[in-house]
Amino acid sequence: MPSVNETIGRQVARSREAAGLTQAELARRLAAYLGSAWPRQRVSVAEAGKRPWLAVEVLAVGEILGVSPMLLLSAVAEYPSGAKVAHGGLRLADNRAAALAPILRRLERTTAQALTEILGELAHARAALGED
Repeated sequence: MPSVNETIGRQVARSREAAGLTQAELARRLAAYLGSAWPRQRVSVAEAGKRPWLAVEVLAVGEILGVSPMLLLSAVAEYPSGAKVAHGGLRLADNRAAALAPILRRLERTTAQALTEILGELAHARAALGED
């Protein structure tokens, strides 16, 4: 059974490929989004499951690739061969998974709202410290 980091890495790789991005492009976007260096090699190592994923990284990847963070955490939500990422970030393989879509969308909105609030607070804190 794959580890959590391997599962996330596999889903990130699938989502990145479905979005038509290279590891280098995802690394560039992650660096800009997170405000810290993310070389292509780190993406490669992370996709292989050989480094731990931080929650903020999973959220950032989901936002960048337009997929639900829940998809990135799921070993069950596999893409059918040749599938593209659907609008809203969910590509569900069967009817049972489709029943979960409304729940996942609500969770995704809640997660995005929380992340937006956290990032806003961080921006205020950085501004107060004179870092911006």
